[in-house]
Amino acid sequence: MHATQTRTTTGARQSEFTLELEDCGVPISNSEIPITVSVDRHQTSRVIHIERKHTWIVEANPLGTAELTGVYNNDEEVSLPSTVPNWISAAVGVLGIDEVSL
Repeated sequence: MHATQTRTTTGARQSEFTLELEDCGVPISNSEIPITVSVDRHQTSRVIHIERKHTWIVEANPLGTAELTGVYNNDEEVSLPSTVPNWISAAVGVLGIDEVSL
């Protein structure tokens, strides 16, 4: 996994990396997904953007839990799924997040 890290003008940190879902135990071949993590300057929350067919927005707190807060298709918001897809939980697990809810 290759990661780059930048700092925004507001003092937030932003990391970008690509993750292979098979490496997280999700049996989907050729499932490389780009992930962008933004951390506010007070380090109280992380906003995670996952690109896989849509843009999935996950907001995480320092306690290791998170909430799926949005799904976008070409900048248009689409409905949240009825449950959090398993691959999202696996993907954010590499960031130390144990639970994702709606």
